[in-house]
Amino acid sequence: MKKLILLILFVGFCSYAKSAENNIEADIQRQAATKVAILNDFIKNIASKAESLEYRDYYRFQALKLFVNNGNNYNIYVTDKNNITHKIEKDGVTMQVTSVNHKDTTTLLLRNYLYRLARLKYDKVEIQSTEVSNIKVSNLYKIRNNEYVCTCFFKQAFIGYRDGVPKYKDITEKKIECRIRVEHIAGEPEPDYIILLGDITALDTQRIKSNNQDEIIDILNNL
Repeated sequence: MKKLILLILFVGFCSYAKSAENNIEADIQRQAATKVAILNDFIKNIASKAESLEYRDYYRFQALKLFVNNGNNYNIYVTDKNNITHKIEKDGVTMQVTSVNHKDTTTLLLRNYLYRLARLKYDKVEIQSTEVSNIKVSNLYKIRNNEYVCTCFFKQAFIGYRDGVPKYKDITEKKIECRIRVEHIAGEPEPDYIILLGDITALDTQRIKSNNQDEIIDILNNL
C-alpha cells in the first residue's frame, strides 16, 4: 500500500512538472508571436509615406532592436550528426525579398532592407500583416544550454501606389526565427526568457487579385 501511495505521488509530481513546463513553453510562444506583431507594426510605420523620413528612420532603428545584436553580426552554434557543435559567424540578420514579377529570391541584410523600405519610390505604401492571435509558432527546440529556437509563421500584404493607382500588389507568406536565451538572476526564483528575432525567410509570394479589404484580411489570417 505504501509503495502504491508513493507511486501515485510520483506520477502526480511528474504530471505537475510537465504541465508547468508546457505552460512556460506556451508563454514563450505567445511572447514570440507578440514580438513578431510588434515588428510588423514597425515595418508598416517604416514604409508609410504619410510620415516624414525622420519618423520612418526612428521606427527603423526601433525595429532593429528586436533582433539578435540589433541586426548586426553575431554567432550561431550548430550541432552536427556526431554531436559536435560548430560556431558559425554571420554578417547580420537576413531578410528574403521576393516579387511576383520574377521567380528569384534575394537575400539582404535586414539593416539594408529596412533602410531601403523607408525610401521606396512609391507615393503611398500600404502594408498589412497577420494578426498576432493568428501567427503560428512552432515548438521550442534546444540548441545548447539555456538557448532555444522556435519559428513564427505569418503573411504580409504589400501595395505600392503611384499617382493614386496601385502599381504593385502581393501577399508573401514568411517565417522568422526566434532565439530564446534563458537567464538566471541571483536571488530571483524564476529565470528570465530573452526573445530576439532572427532571419526572415520568404516561403511563398502571390499576386493580390482582390481589391476587397475584408478578403485580403481573411487571406492574411488564414495560415
